[in-house]
This record gives sequence, structure tokens and C-alpha cells, in this order.
Amino acid sequence: MKHVNIVRAVITVTASLFLAVQAYAEVHSRTNELIVVQPKDLPEQALIPGNSFFLYSDGAGFTYLYVEQQHGAQLTVFDVTNPSKIKFVASSAVNGPGAFDFVRPLDGHGELVRFRDDRTVAVLDLHKVKSPSLHIIDALSEGGTTEALGESGLLIVKRTLQLRASHTARLSSD
Repeated sequence: MKHVNIVRAVITVTASLFLAVQAYAEVHSRTNELIVVQPKDLPEQALIPGNSFFLYSDGAGFTYLYVEQQHGAQLTVFDVTNPSKIKFVASSAVNGPGAFDFVRPLDGHGELVRFRDDRTVAVLDLHKVKSPSLHIIDALSEGGTTEALGESGLLIVKRTLQLRASHTARLSSD
């Protein structure tokens, strides 16, 4: 009986020490390469779920994160130059057909965007990094096969196939 009480006491002490250590646990990086930011430390706009993300460095030492939110209805910009202190920059309504993806950079001051309806393409103009504008390209609304041409070009091929039945062949297994 005495042995059972000692085992229970050891288990109780071990469990209480484990709980005390766990309650005090924090995330610390042993190097300065990993930064962990708790949700409570983020700007309120960062708590809105996003579907597509894009990082952009402006060449002046600043890095911005562009987040497509609310199924393409909103574009939000964050300054992430210092990842431990993420700052809200701007948020604007997007007039487009729905959710979109950032596809590729264009000429250093823009980003090609393809809406998920698979028919609409736009350019995110980043000349004003804190207030970007989205320009839908109507000429590309027909869709087609796309191919990148370097850093700033895009080739879209639309094929129309017409098949004519000139004669019917009959196959037999004779």
C-alpha cells in the first residue's frame, strides 16, 4: 500500500511540474533568423482570411505584403519590412469578377493577376506601392493558352478548330 502511495505522489508531482512548465512556455528563437508573431500582435486587418498573397520589395528598402481577401472583393497591403512589427498600410475594394491569384511580376512595378473565373486577367499597378490599382485587361477576356515572354511579356493563343467529315471509313476485323 505504501508503494502505491509513493507512485501516486511521484505522478502528481511530475504532472504538476509539467503543467507549470507548459503554462510558462513561450516561443523563443535561439537564433535571430526565426520570428514568431502571435495573432494578438498583428493588425486587425491581418485576421481577415486571405486567399492569395504576394510579397513586393520596392527597391527603397521596404517590403510589402499584398493580400487578396473576401473572395477578391478586397486588396489589403501590409508593411512587412520588419517582420516582428507588421503594419497595416491600406485596404481597398477590388472591382473584379471574384477571387484571383497573383501570377508573375511585370517589369518591376506590376504584377499579373488572373481571376479564378479563368477568363479575366488584370495588372496590379505598383507604381504607388501603398495604394496599388488593379486594371482589368479587356482584350484578354477571351482567354486561351498563355505563355510567358521574358519578364514583362505574355503571349495568349486562342485556337479555333473546325473539323469536317469528308468521308467515313469503315473498319472491319475480316
